[in-house]
Amino acid sequence: MLTAGFAQAVITPPVGVEISGYAFGPSACVLEELQAQAVAIRKGYVTLFTSDTDSPI
Repeated sequence: MLTAGFAQAVITPPVGVEISGYAFGPSACVLEELQAQAVAIRKGYVTLFTSDTDSPI
């Protein structure tokens, strides 16, 4: 039997979170929502899992 599961979630941090890297300081707004997606597939004793997240570039 083959079993599969899928999920998607918004992972955008709230406005005001400290930004590290190029622009230091708190975030002022959200330009685009960041998303995460995941897929899991199982057949017998074997499970395959993969995930993907947006990159805030």
